[in-house]
Amino acid sequence: RIRRIDASRARALPGVHAVLTAADVPYQRPLGVGKDQLPLKGDKVRSLRDEIAAVAADTEAIAEAALKLIEVDYEDLPPLTDPAEALKPGAPVIHGEKLPAPAPHDALKPGEPGDAEAHRHNVAMTFDYAQGDVAVGEAESDVVVDDWFRLHYVTHCCMGVSGVIAEFDRSGNLTLHSNTQVPFLHKREFAEILGMDPGRIRIIQPPIGGGFGSKLDIYPFEPICVFLAKATGGGVHRVADAPAGAAPAAQRRQKRRDADVPGLRDAARQRRVHVLGRDDAVRDDADDQLALPGAALQVPHDRRLHEQ
Repeated sequence: RIRRIDASRARALPGVHAVLTAADVPYQRPLGVGKDQLPLKGDKVRSLRDEIAAVAADTEAIAEAALKLIEVDYEDLPPLTDPAEALKPGAPVIHGEKLPAPAPHDALKPGEPGDAEAHRHNVAMTFDYAQGDVAVGEAESDVVVDDWFRLHYVTHCCMGVSGVIAEFDRSGNLTLHSNTQVPFLHKREFAEILGMDPGRIRIIQPPIGGGFGSKLDIYPFEPICVFLAKATGGGVHRVADAPAGAAPAAQRRQKRRDADVPGLRDAARQRRVHVLGRDDAVRDDADDQLALPGAALQVPHDRRLHEQ
């Protein structure tokens, strides 16, 4: 838990134009698929990558030096490092606080992602999906393997790293140079997050240098750059390091997956199998908020046989 942030020494450093914390941008709105995080965090640090302060300076070296001058006082909270433990009664709640309301057309009903009640049991979101007859599939099978599987952390390794340049003109219009994969969706989502008329936002998309899905969502560093541009009155850019830029990424988290896999033997065709998910569960490991949903593939039983 963040008890106190003192950025006075960083603000006094020559060459620094702005230092922002959550207290400086009370107009923040939640972002991400689950609408469960603010760009700058002011209450808790829930993972290594959580952003709590941002600096705009003349050079990268000055900005790095200013960041080291920011003093933060933390209160240790009990950690959660296993998804199964997180679902047990009495487990610490990662998201128990109400966040500011999302943009109007993204307003959430009670219990949906982004609402505090939805996260009360450390469940970010649920999906109900059914196809075919699971009982028939199991009855036709010679064996049913019921086990859990762990998928390791994965992130995209694009030749072109993520980056953004933000600048306001004298009329308050925002121009963003962003290597997003979806400039028109970016324009709409930035309008929602910033509370701006989308007609006053221009997205310029250079060659993105690869994406593979990693540049579909809006990540906290992008609105943070916008906040800094507004505070300084000038252009602010942020470009991720490579490969260090992948370290705080949130695209594909570790997972534990519980699944039943029934198998059917056919002597004439050697081996064919049904694959289905009965009480199939995908649990994210040790993550704090959702950017993109995890990459889990479900192949439902539909009475057709698939060769292994």
